[in-house]
Amino acid sequence: MPTYLYGLVLPADASRVSTTASGIQGTPVRVLTCADLSAVVSTMERAPGSATLEDVRAHDAVLQSVVDAGATAVAVRFGQSFDNDAHTCAHVDERGERALAVLREYEGCIEMRLLLAEEVQAAEPTAMSQSEAVGPGRAYLEHARAERDRIEGLALRGALGPVVRAERVQVLPRGRGVAFAHLVRREDIDSYHEAVAALPALADAVVVGPLALYSFAEPA
Repeated sequence: MPTYLYGLVLPADASRVSTTASGIQGTPVRVLTCADLSAVVSTMERAPGSATLEDVRAHDAVLQSVVDAGATAVAVRFGQSFDNDAHTCAHVDERGERALAVLREYEGCIEMRLLLAEEVQAAEPTAMSQSEAVGPGRAYLEHARAERDRIEGLALRGALGPVVRAERVQVLPRGRGVAFAHLVRREDIDSYHEAVAALPALADAVVVGPLALYSFAEPA
């Protein structure tokens, strides 16, 4: 029967994971001990097919239960299942180097999400001279550079102060706003809310968290 993977924690946090939580398809959650990491998993009767809202919510709810129990967890993207526990650990041991480094560096941290619904105008593409128009590769690099500069200009970390240990910024599609992911120590959650409330420009922002480490699980 397949083993479904929700997220990863350090072995020292494994005992915090609740085994009374229910995962996808109502399956009980358990901890699978691999080489350097502990995996939060369920044994399922069948691997999940295409993503449904119910399954995605169940996936996130399991990770939230781990965070609520006081553990730092790296989220695994939805839909990863393996033939059995051995194959799951083989994958974690082979591909988990980044997650292990993140958990060791940011132990005791959680992710806070700040959402600004205000529309952000995309940078207008600049016209290129004939000598500059050397093909789609050049155009792509110019666009990527402009997008990087625009995102860097939206950074909030400096304004919020040292309570934010790291930041990721995502411009949401179709003018829906901007999402800021902030890495915050668990004991600094109240200070984070105070820092956000102190900035008038963020009066309409929606703050979500604490969460598992979603945005920081992958390289910048």
